[in-house]
Amino acid sequence: MRTNEATFEANKKGIAWNSLTKTFQDAILMARRLRIRWLWIDALCIIQDRESDWAREAANMASVYENAYITISATKSRDSNGGLFSRKMETNLILRSKNGNEYIIRVFADPVEGAVKEFNAYCYFDSWHWKRNRFSPSLYPLMGRGWCYQERILSPRVLHFGHQEVLWECRTGVTCECEELQDMPSLKSALGKLGRRRSNPSVPSPKRKFKALTEIQRRTNINDRTWRTIVQGYSNGALTRPSDRLPAISGLAKRVNMDTTDYLAGIWRPSLLHDLVWRVAHGPGPRPTCWIAPSWSWAATNSAVKFVGPHSGGGKFSSRTWHLTILEVSCNPKGSDPTGQVVSGFLRAKGPLVPAYISGLASSDRPYHLHRFHPSDDRYSELFPEDPSADLYLDHPLEDRVEEFTAAPPFAIYCLAMVTFFTRYGLVEDSTEEDFTEDSIEIDMGRCTYFLILRCTDIASQTYQRIGFGREIEWVRNIDPQTRRGPLVTRLFPKEVTKDTVIKIE
Repeated sequence: MRTNEATFEANKKGIAWNSLTKTFQDAILMARRLRIRWLWIDALCIIQDRESDWAREAANMASVYENAYITISATKSRDSNGGLFSRKMETNLILRSKNGNEYIIRVFADPVEGAVKEFNAYCYFDSWHWKRNRFSPSLYPLMGRGWCYQERILSPRVLHFGHQEVLWECRTGVTCECEELQDMPSLKSALGKLGRRRSNPSVPSPKRKFKALTEIQRRTNINDRTWRTIVQGYSNGALTRPSDRLPAISGLAKRVNMDTTDYLAGIWRPSLLHDLVWRVAHGPGPRPTCWIAPSWSWAATNSAVKFVGPHSGGGKFSSRTWHLTILEVSCNPKGSDPTGQVVSGFLRAKGPLVPAYISGLASSDRPYHLHRFHPSDDRYSELFPEDPSADLYLDHPLEDRVEEFTAAPPFAIYCLAMVTFFTRYGLVEDSTEEDFTEDSIEIDMGRCTYFLILRCTDIASQTYQRIGFGREIEWVRNIDPQTRRGPLVTRLFPKEVTKDTVIKIE
């Protein structure tokens, strides 16, 4: 049931109750019980096949959900026929009495009035599987939908209807009927504390200038980190239309930063270098059926993505060196909304560029191998022979282009160095304090260089397209026991043969 050009006029006059899906009917009943007169259902309130209406309403989505009194979520339902309320079901509860004895009790729950009544013990349902603000997608398929991610975060209050109980989420935290999630923090709370970036801050007193600028920088850093966290969570969601990749997060983009002129297809200009350091999270994903965004943007993929390096929250490092310099960047939006769909975009950058090729594409039982070309003696060397798959992350499968990407000169594949992190531990990604011992804290283990894997589309104009992401860890060999230092092994970007090149990435 939805509104389109064919049903628009008829729907304005009225919609028959029996023509509504079960979830829509339950939502109306719930709104009436709460004495709420107006109910927004996007499938009915937006003319789905009128592009101008859809684009206008998509641009206003942040306002709709952020200003809603409450959002009713059929979290357990796979589609609009699943409804809100669960049927009566039985479950086993483990009850612990005051004297410490445990009892297993079979309980028949009332889905409307609540499952837990006057028990003098703690009763935990096992169905929510809520961990770090994530639902189990197999039990709660609604949370696997891309559009629902920003709807959930923007809404000041969400009432989730699950299989066994009702869960409440607001900007203070998360709780449920069985109280297992009592006072659990929500991502909404982080969003509510975001500071707004200001291009020209007004600081009336010179005495307060440094403090004010420091606070602005602190808020900017919080915004940057929160945005990357949002993107990582959102990118796990599924979209019916791949072209919705940017519109379905545009409301959150407006909330994170009012200055949308700095928005570039899912990436922010002030943190552009950091936002380019991403990879697909779970291996090469399917190619989008249509062009969505420039290849350097995470939005160009259909896959879950992960931002890497110390700036994303993991690892310890002593310093870093950026090899990449952004000379120019531009994106052209499709309509009037700068956070919506884009029709084109590019960036012009300068950095160390080396030719390479990939082997293993035609083999199903062999991981990808990256080979660098040595122009000095006209030969190739295989990189990362011990663990090649751990350092090469392709955005999409390349098996259908084996000949193109395994060719000798003129090369189709190039590697562009982005940033090197110098670390005391040797790990800058997916690491925590518990991973290291007291003795390892002072050891200079080496450095980690992240680079883009590019496909050359036009050698004359030096135009390239991103096809993947790589990581080279240069471990210290022969550590001096006195200084705990040693020489570094350089393989991919040796200074003597690597030159900075100005290129265009589309």
